[in-house]
Amino acid sequence: MDKLSSLLTSLEPGSDRLAALEAVKPALSTLSRQELVDGLRDVSLLPVFDCLNGGEPSLIQAACSVLQHLLGFTDPALVLERYGGLMVHGLVHQDENVVLLILKQMSRCILDDELALLVIQRDMVRPVLDKLESELVVATEVM
Repeated sequence: MDKLSSLLTSLEPGSDRLAALEAVKPALSTLSRQELVDGLRDVSLLPVFDCLNGGEPSLIQAACSVLQHLLGFTDPALVLERYGGLMVHGLVHQDENVVLLILKQMSRCILDDELALLVIQRDMVRPVLDKLESELVVATEVM
């Protein structure tokens, strides 16, 4: 877990963030599922989320891949508590991979009634509806 923490803290702007992200999955292979679940409670994924703002497609893709993997081991309540604001911001991201990542995490959250209520209270539903509406408008105009 120390190796993972070290890699995540090395994701500062100006560093080789792509190389650090690419090293995350091999570092994870040395950990058991339980070690990941327990360890991710104490690790901030904010540096990985920050990579989504880089604008570089390869960096965004790598960050999405790492987040998809790491968030899958994180309790949905913790995901919503820690990263809910970032998730709302991600719903309007230009990269479809970011939007898909956020929608997948939201779908995990709404499986729990209490978390679904939090999603509504945090006004996370409106951006999803706006996104779907804009996609529908485009789809109907193309047809």
